[in-house]
Amino acid sequence: MKRVILSIVCLLWSTALFNHHAGYAKTKDITITINVDGFNPSKITVEKGKAARLVFIRKTDKTCATKVLIPDLNINRELPLNKPVVINIQPEKSGVIGFACPMKMLKGEMRVTEKK
Repeated sequence: MKRVILSIVCLLWSTALFNHHAGYAKTKDITITINVDGFNPSKITVEKGKAARLVFIRKTDKTCATKVLIPDLNINRELPLNKPVVINIQPEKSGVIGFACPMKMLKGEMRVTEKK
C-alpha cells in the first residue's frame, strides 16, 4: 500500500513540476531599463495572444520616468529606483502599443505581431 501511495505522490509531483516549467517556456521575458536617455530598449516585439513578462528597472533618479504608463492596457505602475517591476501581459490585438513616463517625454513602443 505504501508503494502505491508513494507512486501516486511521485506521479503527481512530476506532473506538477512538468506543467510548472512548461508555463515558463511559453512566457517571453523582456527587460527594459530606464536611464537618463529613456527606455532601453525603446522598441520591443511581442506575439499576439502569447504571454510576456515585461521587467522594468529604473537605474537613475535623473529622469521623469518614476512610473510607466501603458494606456492601451490600463497599466500605471510605480518604478522604484533599482527595483525590478514585473508586468505580465498577453496582448489580444496586433498593432503598436505605446508606453511612456507620466509626462510623456520618454516613450517606447511594443509591436504586437501575429502568431508565427
